[in-house]
Amino acid sequence: MKIKLKDGVYAEIKNIKIVFDLVDEEGRAIESENVKQSPNSVAYASGADLDGVSIPSSLLNSAVFADG
Repeated sequence: MKIKLKDGVYAEIKNIKIVFDLVDEEGRAIESENVKQSPNSVAYASGADLDGVSIPSSLLNSAVFADG
């Protein structure tokens, strides 16, 4: 997956790491007797998994070039 940052410059996404918590509609952590969340639940995805996902170029510019 490539995202255009500016003319002639693209970010090619190789993979990403997503750290998340499972929450309900009000943002409260979901836990029960049988389910305990890890403090840092992690999911990995490749660029191909992200086809059709929109990532703002400003977010990448900030992360990659520290211009935020």
